[in-house]
Formats: sequence, structure tokens, C-alpha cells
Amino acid sequence: EKSLYVQFDVNSPNELLNAGSDPRLVFKGGNLLDIQLATDSAANPNRKTPVPGDIRLLVTRRDGKPFAMLYRPKVKGFHGEPIVLHSPTGQESFDAIEPVDVGLEYTKTPSGFHAVVTVPLERLGWKPQPGQTVKIDLGYIYGNATGTQTALRSYWHDTGFSAGVVADVPNESRLEPHEWGTATVE
Repeated sequence: EKSLYVQFDVNSPNELLNAGSDPRLVFKGGNLLDIQLATDSAANPNRKTPVPGDIRLLVTRRDGKPFAMLYRPKVKGFHGEPIVLHSPTGQESFDAIEPVDVGLEYTKTPSGFHAVVTVPLERLGWKPQPGQTVKIDLGYIYGNATGTQTALRSYWHDTGFSAGVVADVPNESRLEPHEWGTATVE
């Protein structure tokens, strides 16, 4: 009723850690749990670009503690200056990119690790209802052993072009709701 719980079982030679220098570009260091979610059930499920309520939460560990960044491409009623991420191939705009407190249970396993992320629903701006269908995608961004470089991205549902890019900031940051799957709220 108060939190979203997402469980991950990741096979990876590297631990869940990230040492990227710019928190807004945390995806460049890899070793991240990736949660992409449409919190507005009335939004067009086939939309190609994000609308208010579409979010991305990247979760990792820094200095053994949970670290998470929340990306909101569009915020309802936003009047500020957007954050624009550039590269020679283009740009991607976000109304908000901000740190968020999350709970993280983390246990190493012989082949990688098990993690459970706990996020307050209020922080996500989401009020899920049992039986509700939501657009969602879950993934993992693999990085090197020190968490300073992304090597590979893998998602439950998204197989689009941007989901495979690891060397272009706009593509790596982009939310593509039409590539997400659907899940039912329990």
C-alpha cells in the first residue's frame, strides 16, 4: 500500500556498485538496477515519447549504501529549465533528474547477486490499484568491476535500438514507453 517492491536476481561477475562522477549520468558507470514505469494509467499505451508520470529509477550502491536517481522526462505543470543531455548524435530533455532514497536489500550469490528495491509510492507519484495493468520495464545495466564504465544493457521487455546503446548519452538516458511490457498490480 505504501511502497513498490522490485526483486532482481542478477548473474554478473561484478557487484552492484557505481562510481560515476556525475550523478545525473549515473548510467555511464553501469552496475545499475533499472526500473521504468508509467504511473499514469490513462496515458496512451502506444506513445512513442514520455508523458508526465513516465519515470525511470536507476538503483546501485556507493560506498556500500543504496544510491538511486529518479529521471522524469515530463513533469505535469513544469515551468522551470529542463536538464538537457547532449551528444554529437542529439539530445534528450528531462524536467527533473534527482536523487531519491530507496531501500535496498543486497545479497551476493555464487553467480552474481539478489536485490530487492523498496521505493515509497508517494515519491513516485503513483497510486496503484489491485488488478490495474501498468506499462513497465525492468533491466540491468552491466558495468566494469569498479563501476566506472557501462558494458551492456539487458531488459525484460525492451529490445529497441536505444536499449542496446552504451556509448551515447541521449540514447542511454531515453525512456521509450512503447517498448515496455505490461504487468498487473497485485
